[in-house]
Amino acid sequence: MHLSIGCFLAFILTACGGSSSSSGNIEQVEVIPEQPQSIELEFALGVDLSYVNQMEDCGVTYTQDSLIKDPYLIMADSGANLVRVRLWHNPLAHPPFPNSYSSLADVEKSIRRSKEAGMQVLLDFHYSDQWADPGKQWIPDAWKDLAGDTAALQVEMFNYSRDVIEHLKSKDLMPEYVQIGNETNGNILVPYEQNSSLYPTDFIRQASLLQAGIDGVQKGSEGSGISPQIILHVAGPQHLRWWASNINAQSIDYDILGVSYYSIWSDYTIDQVGVLVSDLMSEYGRPVMVVETAVPWTLSNNGDMRNIQSSMPTGYMPASSENQKQWLIDLRSTLIDAGAAGMIYWEPAWVTTACETQWGVGSSWENAGFFDFNNDLIEEGGIQFLSIQ
Repeated sequence: MHLSIGCFLAFILTACGGSSSSSGNIEQVEVIPEQPQSIELEFALGVDLSYVNQMEDCGVTYTQDSLIKDPYLIMADSGANLVRVRLWHNPLAHPPFPNSYSSLADVEKSIRRSKEAGMQVLLDFHYSDQWADPGKQWIPDAWKDLAGDTAALQVEMFNYSRDVIEHLKSKDLMPEYVQIGNETNGNILVPYEQNSSLYPTDFIRQASLLQAGIDGVQKGSEGSGISPQIILHVAGPQHLRWWASNINAQSIDYDILGVSYYSIWSDYTIDQVGVLVSDLMSEYGRPVMVVETAVPWTLSNNGDMRNIQSSMPTGYMPASSENQKQWLIDLRSTLIDAGAAGMIYWEPAWVTTACETQWGVGSSWENAGFFDFNNDLIEEGGIQFLSIQ
């Protein structure tokens, strides 16, 4: 039996909450429950490893210096202190590619691996059966009949978020950070057939739904000893000021502004991102974290699937492991100087396999990971941003 210090002292005097002896004149001691602690990193150096379980099931073995090694340990030993994992509501209902990955069971496995490797966790709720992003925020199939009922969706958001966190708490797998929604530029929980209603964003509805998710996480984490840092997430630094201004007008309760920053989808330079981070922190009193970023190490292809990352940022050409490393180190340095909360590399281990995804066989991110086309770690590549100051 584990007793807190306060309960232990009370146990000696009062049998931990029992009545005191009438003959001993012992004063009753009030036991104050332990409060969950907010555990945040000084600067998060993270990697999103959501694809790893699937890659390994497809036969991938990751190596370092040609020796097989657990990719979680590769990242941790290289300096990563945080792992981000995505959660879909029911990926088996995922159109058009039902699968069992990014389910709660899959996420549980990923979180356990992260913690066993000594890294903290950012749990990324998509609130969809599949990818949620600026171009789609499809409502889970189980909630589709409630699409027009905001109050009912608030209940679902709260209950689902609470239940997931309570489940993880029961497994001693509480995440230190929780992201409420993924790239929520547009309206969340939109029916597939009504995707045109993604914009303009209704920030009153948006805030009410996001807050319900936040409330569920906070309720579910009670008694865990950890109060997760709450992150809201927007795609593109060029959209962050607009979105933050509108969402903060709704008095929503969160801790960190998260942003995706990819040079292929944003004209912002690293220096401009640094200025934006500093400005928003001053305006809203909340830190900013780059929760997704990536840059290629090659423009070559390892298979038939087209690579999404097909160009290099200005000033970092040609594509090479050295330029991948330098861009990430420059971004890290700028974010630290600006007072950001951290940065996370998106999917450094999504390599090519013979397995099929919804886009086809292989990987569209193979040239932007941290491994070469033989799945061996590129030692002097982008992974160096995790350790080099």
